[in-house]
Amino acid sequence: MEATSVKKPFFISYILIGINVLLFVLMVFYQPGFSTDMTVNTLIDFGAKSNMHIVDGEYYRLVSSMFLHASLMHIVFNCLALRAFGRDIEIFFGKKKIPDCILPIRHNRVTG
Repeated sequence: MEATSVKKPFFISYILIGINVLLFVLMVFYQPGFSTDMTVNTLIDFGAKSNMHIVDGEYYRLVSSMFLHASLMHIVFNCLALRAFGRDIEIFFGKKKIPDCILPIRHNRVTG
């Protein structure tokens, strides 16, 4: 019998978790004292949503703020939720529909 290799699918949610963790680590080393509780200045410097900055033309903040977390517990629980549900959402909707699933959630967070 020949052994067949089963290719495991690669999920976009793992990329999102990686981006979240990478930014969080960078933010920890950026702020004084290497604290895992982020200061407002650190969050703003890394692209947090700030209406004043968005009005000034920094529209990237509407997207960049999705990847910022204010504390260790915040990122842990968000990454756990993304790990738990992300794969199933990708399988159900397909990889090309992930932005369609994420952006409405983001829109509600910004406007609501």
